[in-house]
Amino acid sequence: MSSKSTAYAYEVASTSEEAPDPAHALGRRRSAGYVNGDDAPGAEIIPLPRLLVVSVIQYGQRFYRLGGVFVVKFSRLDDGTVFARNARVGVHAYGESHREAFEAFSEAFDVQWRSLVEESLDNLTEHARVLRASLQAAVSGVID
Repeated sequence: MSSKSTAYAYEVASTSEEAPDPAHALGRRRSAGYVNGDDAPGAEIIPLPRLLVVSVIQYGQRFYRLGGVFVVKFSRLDDGTVFARNARVGVHAYGESHREAFEAFSEAFDVQWRSLVEESLDNLTEHARVLRASLQAAVSGVID
């Protein structure tokens, strides 16, 4: 188990209940505690698909403080692989477990940030500029 990525979780909610709408799921917000490897005292396992609402993503020594509601959606592929994604910022990743998928998501988020936000606008395509703006809108601060 790698300790490179961390999430501060507000909620883990199933969207397969009576209301498939994520906004409805967010209306039932409850603290899920701090999720980091095996240190997840308030986390719970909920059948897929599920949402993880996070306020901070950590990769290595870098922390990305997220503004507003930032949702990572998990689903399971036919072969059992767990897929994690946030369509708004164009980040997705895979893993053998939810934990591995989120760790890979955190790494992909970091790579996307460094590749787009820390790069000169002159070197980016129009599509990359749109993704860059989405990332900048999602992140309220970065701590190294």
